[in-house]
Amino acid sequence: MTEDEVQEYLALPNQVMNVASIAKDGRPHLVAMWYGFFADGSPGFWTFNKAQKVVNLRRDPRITCLVESGDTYAELRGVEIIGTVTVSEDEPDVLDIGRSVITRYPGPGTTIDPATISDDIVRRAANKRAAVRIQVEKIVSWDGQTRRLLNRSTHRPTVAQPNGLTPRPDLPVPGEIHPPNRLC
Repeated sequence: MTEDEVQEYLALPNQVMNVASIAKDGRPHLVAMWYGFFADGSPGFWTFNKAQKVVNLRRDPRITCLVESGDTYAELRGVEIIGTVTVSEDEPDVLDIGRSVITRYPGPGTTIDPATISDDIVRRAANKRAAVRIQVEKIVSWDGQTRRLLNRSTHRPTVAQPNGLTPRPDLPVPGEIHPPNRLC
């Protein structure tokens, strides 16, 4: 995806961000979170300040997040965010991300005008919460829908992969129908 497509995708409402932090024993700790954007555009989320993910992120601020969608292989789309975080219990930070999260996840079949959310409503929901701001270091994205459209053209792209190899023409392409005995 282009940078604009990544921003548009992440801005879609009601998506879930899978957040991976590093537990004390070195294993990944993975949770699903609603997310939003700080006023400066940085992605982030709020959570209870004693949650395990906050304990982990205070100890080691490295984070990997995934927002993905699609029900079939050809529909798979996603954005992986790799970075570090700043955890804050300062009220302005908590209210900033809290307003964004509340606005993005209003409930099934409803929308919320951000102007109608009072500071008092956000402040009550913010009790005992921390704001987690993600400083993005790297974005990895994919869009099986676009890949499928490109692969249906008469020219099959042979873009070099990060490992320096090019795709093999005898292997299946996302979105194509594969013989039942072939694994992807």
